[in-house]
Amino acid sequence: MSNIPLGPAELGFIAVYLLSLIGIGYCGMRARTENSLKDFYLGGSGVGFLVLVLTLYATQYSGNTLFAFTGKTYRIGYAWLMSVHFMMAIIVVYLVFAPGLHRLAKRESFITPADFLEHRFSHRPYTVLASITMVVAIGNYLLAQLTAMGLLLQGMTTFEPQTAFVAGVILLAVIMLVYETLGGFRAVAWTDVIQGGILIVGFAILLFVVLDHFGGLAKSFETLKEAKPEKVAAPDALTIRRAKGRLHRLSIAICGDIAHSRVARSNIMLLGKMENRIRLIAPPTLMPAQIGEFGVEVFDDMEKGLKDVDVVMMLRLQKERMDGGFIPSEREYYHRYGLDAEKLAHAKPDAIVMHPGPMNRGVEIDGTLADDINRSVIQDQVEMGVAVRMAAMDLLARNLVDSRKATA
Repeated sequence: MSNIPLGPAELGFIAVYLLSLIGIGYCGMRARTENSLKDFYLGGSGVGFLVLVLTLYATQYSGNTLFAFTGKTYRIGYAWLMSVHFMMAIIVVYLVFAPGLHRLAKRESFITPADFLEHRFSHRPYTVLASITMVVAIGNYLLAQLTAMGLLLQGMTTFEPQTAFVAGVILLAVIMLVYETLGGFRAVAWTDVIQGGILIVGFAILLFVVLDHFGGLAKSFETLKEAKPEKVAAPDALTIRRAKGRLHRLSIAICGDIAHSRVARSNIMLLGKMENRIRLIAPPTLMPAQIGEFGVEVFDDMEKGLKDVDVVMMLRLQKERMDGGFIPSEREYYHRYGLDAEKLAHAKPDAIVMHPGPMNRGVEIDGTLADDINRSVIQDQVEMGVAVRMAAMDLLARNLVDSRKATA
């Protein structure tokens, strides 16, 4: 992990903030109105609407915003806009169920989710099992937070990496244990208010920087496109970038129904702009006319076409677009143009296998090869396809709204 150049002043500020959490825990303890589980776990009536909003905001988004999602976005680009949708879906679910659950919990004096389950089902074994499941899930979440703290300390200091990681985990665990034990939920909520405020201020500053320094989101997109084109590329390009570590100067074979494939055309245009060597492999009946004008190599023999390629991209036979005898039979097509281990052996040993889906197993590709986790990246390709389409729809919808406002 690369070190972040933080000096004594910055590290001192972070240390003061972490130690201040213990002070918040002490203040939370002093603010208790009663010595009860309800006050400890729910904070009593002193936790208002704004505090609860910022608590939800900080709990759900702070760690993801500062660590996980930021790194994920940097690695795969705009495809990660899908995160906006599922994170918003979480909020929608909260808003649907929370009001009714809040009224019921207030009436029945629930403190934990187990109280609700016992009230709803009156079945102790089920309540115990559900409670254990929730503890395991929370343990996984806690482990992620501790790991993030360890990695953060690794990157912020010049200590030996293993020592820094262990120290970060222990430091966060001790601070959490002390301040939460002292102040309960009230201390956690107050801490989340601070973190939520920091996130809101940070977002406002970031938005100002984007608008002022880069000239707006559109200009930022163009700057990113020039510097890192793979970050705004199509799903197949993203998949190749993740699997091969680069998106230029590769030998890429696209095999199958070239004539009826939009996937083939888009990849020829995109990947061809990045100094890649594009090979098209198909029977003459499935090869479009004037294909040579696209600056690609054309083959009708799989073994020759796959010679030393880095990427093998298979295409589906699109029978719904065929109105004639393009192939003798599916069995004959698989024999000559279906990808199996024997044909793939002509590619490089580390060549990856792709297919946009849906697959016709035993026609375009051998089923075992399609599921080979060492060679096939088809699952990742499908995932990236969903993500990029969601991102594209989101961007189009935003532009449509902006254009309507402009003409209103």
